Amino acid sequence: MSADPEPTGEPEAAPAPRRPGAGPLWTVVLLLAVTAGLLWGASGLAAGLAPAAGLAAFAVAAIAGVLAAGGWFRRVLGGIVAVVACGGAVLLWDGFSSHSVAGSALAVLGLLTLLGSGILVLVKGRRMPRMGGKYAASSQVRRSVDADRRLWDSLDSGADPTLRDTAETTNDLATQGGSADPMPEADRRRG
Repeated sequence: MSADPEPTGEPEAAPAPRRPGAGPLWTVVLLLAVTAGLLWGASGLAAGLAPAAGLAAFAVAAIAGVLAAGGWFRRVLGGIVAVVACGGAVLLWDGFSSHSVAGSALAVLGLLTLLGSGILVLVKGRRMPRMGGKYAASSQVRRSVDADRRLWDSLDSGADPTLRDTAETTNDLATQGGSADPMPEADRRRG
């Protein structure tokens, strides 16, 4: 008796293709969310770490910025996040000497995750997908749509697109991935 399940006759669905750079993007988003939680928690544990709440709000805003931005602007944002992490350490330096060891530990961890996410965006930000990038059509799809649009426009104007010049029809069909032969093989055998 084998441990393999019996086939159900249904083909397995292929896994959805991953977009390049999607992993680092979601890693940055997760790091920034963890940063916000750590810094928010640190601000509540010690009065000297109250400015950490502002850094937590910055981490939440950075999530939106990283998701919405693209290209060089995203990399600049990564640099800003890293600089803010370093500046946050200077800002919270006095709070680290407070009597709350747990608050200081949370603040240090929060600043380290903020610094790490900033460096990750700075280094890999160019390869990360943009918001709405999956909806961008390739040029081949646009050409196909343009050819289809021309056919519909000629029908709307009353022209018969099947009576056009053979070279133009061949070109349109070739750009759409179809056959340049106006009569399909099955019709040729019947006729």
